[in-house]
Amino acid sequence: MPGPEHPRNRWSRWLWEIFDQLRKREGLNDLFGNKEGPVAWTEINGEEIFGVNSKSRAYKSEDRVAARKLRATLIEKYPGVMRIQNIGQRPNDVVFHGETTALLRAKEKNGGTLAGQNLTVFVDWALCDSCLEVLPKIGLELGNPTVTFVPGIGEPRTMRNGDWD
Repeated sequence: MPGPEHPRNRWSRWLWEIFDQLRKREGLNDLFGNKEGPVAWTEINGEEIFGVNSKSRAYKSEDRVAARKLRATLIEKYPGVMRIQNIGQRPNDVVFHGETTALLRAKEKNGGTLAGQNLTVFVDWALCDSCLEVLPKIGLELGNPTVTFVPGIGEPRTMRNGDWD
């Protein structure tokens, strides 16, 4: 059990309220009020940014364009990590995850780069194996920010310089 200084404990009530409001506003629950997919949330320059996966109704066409462009770059630069054939499969699918969408949206709000940024991305889900494998490379491509991911399930992880601390 995380101690009292664990980010999830310090921010949990406030954060879950943000997630609930976001889900209501964006229609991210099914007819029974159950979550439809993960949501990621961060803040940059005082502006709230959220990310959803490509199956979400809140995923936009510009998100898809940015994800495909990023996937092509990652395949070219990191062929040992990314799949060259069957490019829609794991771990390449991470470019369409909420965590990546939040980072791509934050990059756009910050003038096209996340260089020099120190972000915390809260996710109301666990980080998957694809995220653990590829997010540090995505960070390099977005300007090499320091990003701490705080998942709803699991321990926080910080990435910088293409790897996890």
